Amino acid sequence: MLQRLFFYILIIITSFTSYSQNRFEKKGKPRTFFPQYSGEKKWKMYFAFDARRSFLLQQQIKINGFRVGVAFKGVHRFGIGIYSLTDKISIDGITVKNPDAHESPNVRVSFGITTLFYERVFYKTKRWEVSFPAFIGTGSINSEYKNNLGNYKNLKKNNFSVIGVGINTHYYIFSWLSPRIMLGYRFSFNADDKIASGFSKPVYAIGISLNPFEAYRSYKNWRTDRKEKPITQ
Repeated sequence: MLQRLFFYILIIITSFTSYSQNRFEKKGKPRTFFPQYSGEKKWKMYFAFDARRSFLLQQQIKINGFRVGVAFKGVHRFGIGIYSLTDKISIDGITVKNPDAHESPNVRVSFGITTLFYERVFYKTKRWEVSFPAFIGTGSINSEYKNNLGNYKNLKKNNFSVIGVGINTHYYIFSWLSPRIMLGYRFSFNADDKIASGFSKPVYAIGISLNPFEAYRSYKNWRTDRKEKPITQ
């Protein structure tokens, strides 16, 4: 089911791309909407830190992660994303039946997610970029409780699957540094209905996007231009 839904999303994105290609000339400088290319290189390494915010169990959460992969013609990005919860969340009202459980077990949860992502640039100018990201992946949520000695012990582990879509907006100060706004929705699928409903939530991000690979390339180009520039008195 997850794979089928993910492929439907890719088909929709591809259809928009094909429609746009039929309406514009393929020669000349890159067009603004659904550009066929951006930049001179056909393939590039892609890396970006990716911090997001969402909701879980009626609490606002922050999810830290990164995406690594390749960019094709500067407008198709795909690879792997790895995310984890920044701070563990305490859950009130849960009874732990383990014999060593504290009378106030203070159950806490954390989770990690690994995804495959694809992102298509929809709008591109020198400074602005709007793109449509989609991802599919798996994760695990781990819970722990406090025992009589005041230490935390593992309670339970549940696996789940996720799929998500969204829209990403960047304003590029440099090719490697850009303020960013992202809005999307994450769907969760699991045998445990509570987990599925808890993770099927909107996600958003407001912050700065930093691409260290692109920063290093820009630095190398700057050093090369500086060495080749003639010295004038």
